[in-house]
Amino acid sequence: MAGMGEESIELSKLGTGLFAFGFVLVIGLGIFTIGKAITNDGSDKVQKQLEIVQQSEYSDYDQQTVLGTKVKSAYQNFEGKGCAILIATRAMIDNGDIANGLPVDDSDWENVQMIIKNNAGGQAQVEGSDGTSKNLWCINYNAILEKKELDPENGYYVTKGSFFTADSGSIKFFNKVSNMKKQGMAEYIPTGARYQSTLIKDTTGQVVGIVFVQVSSY
Repeated sequence: MAGMGEESIELSKLGTGLFAFGFVLVIGLGIFTIGKAITNDGSDKVQKQLEIVQQSEYSDYDQQTVLGTKVKSAYQNFEGKGCAILIATRAMIDNGDIANGLPVDDSDWENVQMIIKNNAGGQAQVEGSDGTSKNLWCINYNAILEKKELDPENGYYVTKGSFFTADSGSIKFFNKVSNMKKQGMAEYIPTGARYQSTLIKDTTGQVVGIVFVQVSSY
């Protein structure tokens, strides 16, 4: 009988131990679940705040007229980030792709020529320096867009693709901007020149770039 009593005690201790272990396990899982939920919620909030900050960076370029200094600073601010900077100077508008000093021999040249379309689906036109209509096109600096056409929509331009990527999956960039500072080159950006700025969105409504079209030389 003594043996049976000792066995009962041992079983009781085992049961108590298992119950305690189960209780700790449940508490631990509960804390983990709550902690994970808090972390995820915090991460979501941080992500949303980052998106708000990022979107606010674009507000200065939403259907605004800006000076050449602002165009240059936009490139500097977004350099290396997922933001396409498209620029059309007067020289480019007036002379097309034969304008002086364009990087036509660059391996990325075919990828960075961007056509701006009108509401009818054709290429948009603007008035050239000689008073005649000229085709509107831009050079795509910084993050390169996948599609080579932009459609106007509700005060924005819309791209139907994403960013152009390398084989590794990383975004490709075009950062050869030295001609922006060289007077006489088609890409030259005069400090006091005025540009119409318009945001570029993808099909989800996310801002992915800015278009700058020169409207005056002073």
